[in-house]
Amino acid sequence: MPRFERVEGRHRAFWQIDLEGPVITIVQGEFGAEGARTTRRYDDLPSARRAYERLIADHTRAGFEVSGGRVDAAADDVEQLTVRLVRPGASIELSVAGTQLTERRFSGIDDEVQLSTRGFDEPSQALDELELRTSLLVRDGMQELDRQSERVQPALAEPEHRGVAARQPEHEAACLAAAPDDARPWKVYGDWLEGRGDVRGALAALLLGGKTEAGLQLLERQREVLLGAVAHHLPHEVGDFTFHHGFLTRARLRRAPGRDTDLAALTRAFLERPFARFVTGLRFGLSSHDADNDWGPTLRVVIESLQARQLTSLAFDDFGPEEADLASTPFGDLSPLWKGLPALEHLSLRSGAGGELGHIDHPRLKRFVRKSGGLSASELSAIGGARWPSLEHLELWTGSTSLGAEVTAEALRPLIEGTSTPKLTHLGLVDCEHSREILPMLLGSPLLPRLRSLDLSKGMVSDGDAELLVRHADRFRHLERVDLSENLLVVSKDALAQALPNARLDGQRTDEGRTVAVVD
Repeated sequence: MPRFERVEGRHRAFWQIDLEGPVITIVQGEFGAEGARTTRRYDDLPSARRAYERLIADHTRAGFEVSGGRVDAAADDVEQLTVRLVRPGASIELSVAGTQLTERRFSGIDDEVQLSTRGFDEPSQALDELELRTSLLVRDGMQELDRQSERVQPALAEPEHRGVAARQPEHEAACLAAAPDDARPWKVYGDWLEGRGDVRGALAALLLGGKTEAGLQLLERQREVLLGAVAHHLPHEVGDFTFHHGFLTRARLRRAPGRDTDLAALTRAFLERPFARFVTGLRFGLSSHDADNDWGPTLRVVIESLQARQLTSLAFDDFGPEEADLASTPFGDLSPLWKGLPALEHLSLRSGAGGELGHIDHPRLKRFVRKSGGLSASELSAIGGARWPSLEHLELWTGSTSLGAEVTAEALRPLIEGTSTPKLTHLGLVDCEHSREILPMLLGSPLLPRLRSLDLSKGMVSDGDAELLVRHADRFRHLERVDLSENLLVVSKDALAQALPNARLDGQRTDEGRTVAVVD
């Protein structure tokens, strides 16, 4: 029981407080006396905790100083490195404390709109990831504002919570219907949960109150309450959590190398947890590390879940070359997603051939990224014949013939013409063997004037094509960026840089030997 003391001349008083469940016990009196004991019982644990903290603050302001014991047990200080980056209208803060990397995104300078965290095995790995994220953000146009290193004390230990309360559908519906920057319904629901001893409410209160580190430590301590058996898959198979207004909205699930985890079963168990009720974004790793990878069963679980109608972002792309050979990694039957996920806006798929996209008809999809070592003719036909009137970003990595690509320049023409994508502002035809043939098509395309950016990186555009680009530079100058990096523009690089100031021209190759780059 922490003891506080105050000495004023000959008057020496003590005050002690203890919190156990929803009960506060106070002992106070003069030095040398036993002191008077009082007990206060509250309706629930959160109410008791708030009173506990308020009483300590009041007595501290009144001149009492802690003497014996500690208010709560605290771990040793840890080193925290924080890097802040800015661009007009937005900022990002990256921080590492121990083995945990936290990324906070702000819509302005102070209004936090997104929080995500990742755990690593070693502090050095978390620091390496921070430096990598920093360099990528700087390359993307952000400016590093400052970095600070300090010793921080982990948050005071939280009392145990009773678990999770029953769902409140009306509150849930209000949160899901709210504007992205409207925190009010989320706070109301968080207060409702906290009033019932639900750890989700306590977590939301900490995150909404800007106590990020305290919130993440609470999450770690209460991981089994929040996630049940899924907690045993943290952080290698479940992680990369993102929070919005204090509630989990995005997560990554994968089958870690060397394990036999059933990805579909893990996904079902995760989505059934109340902690995951507001998830709108999911990213998946491999379902198998052999050539029989199949995301179809996992997709079916997602479509059958309570979150299906609110899901806006889906990615099947979280694996590296050490886990699987991209060209020989199939993806399975993903055709049910077009009708099964009506709110989907962002879709990313990274694999070899071996699967089915089906008939693409999705009125809300805004971003589609397909990275393939060798794009099949059937996939390209499905993409070329798609109906997606809201699509703004289309990015295809077509790959190499030697790895199974069945792409021709003529088959790409419907995408270059843009007749089925009236809102398209970004076109990427990356790692494409036909980029030289694509250039003349683009010059006569009605799509080009509508674009804001064009990506022909990792292709075959050579010095022989530079004259065409320079002669028609005026057709490309309206673009915010023309990515011609990692092509064959060696001798002509300087002339192109002068004609196209908006062009990215780094990493040019000196010969026509191609290396498929989709493993990055």
